[in-house]
Amino acid sequence: MALPVAAIVLAGLVVAAVLLLFFDPSANDGAASIIGAGGVPLAVSALTIQMVFPAVQAKTRLRRSFLWWPLGVLPVGILALSVPGILRDPEYFEGVVGGLGATLFLVVIGLLLGAVAWFFVVLPVALLVTAVGRVLRGERPAAAWFLVPLGALALDVAIMLSATAVDPVGVRGRAGGVRTVLAILGATDGVRVESEPALWSARAFWLVALGCFAGAWWTARRAARTTVAPDAE
Repeated sequence: MALPVAAIVLAGLVVAAVLLLFFDPSANDGAASIIGAGGVPLAVSALTIQMVFPAVQAKTRLRRSFLWWPLGVLPVGILALSVPGILRDPEYFEGVVGGLGATLFLVVIGLLLGAVAWFFVVLPVALLVTAVGRVLRGERPAAAWFLVPLGALALDVAIMLSATAVDPVGVRGRAGGVRTVLAILGATDGVRVESEPALWSARAFWLVALGCFAGAWWTARRAARTTVAPDAE
């Protein structure tokens, strides 16, 4: 397990090196720095969880030595790679200490949010790839193997489009979320529509997600009835 995880971490450090060393750290509101310090740990964390998940599912005992790669090597490497950019523009980072502190904060947040990214993005993709692989081997997996991950991915896109298409004017928190949902349903009063095409695309992806989940539930229910019927006879 340590070798694949080490490969993921090292690949992440290469990406972080490109972003942190060769891009202006203050350009585009610090996009390169944010992605390098936060986005890379998020991706590494999500992929590491996916590597470990089958063993955990099979209740296989794992040696925890692999954890020092994402929890030790990765943070130290990103902090070291961020130093040249911080020294080039210390005023933007409010000093060297402030820059290192902000970088460490982004690394920690990225590692924590990796679990969310794994559940909503990596896991559905992995399930979909597994289902396609079973079909290529001549098997006939249940429709839910395709419908559930496709629904999850459609849900991800729907949420992102909804967030970009609608701005609840002057409202945040739960009330803002409620107004966003109402706007998706057609009640756009009290919200600012940033993009009409994005709003309609969000509605389409919401319908696709709901259709996939409903289809998975219906096929599973029908399969259960088909299984019970012969037993009853």
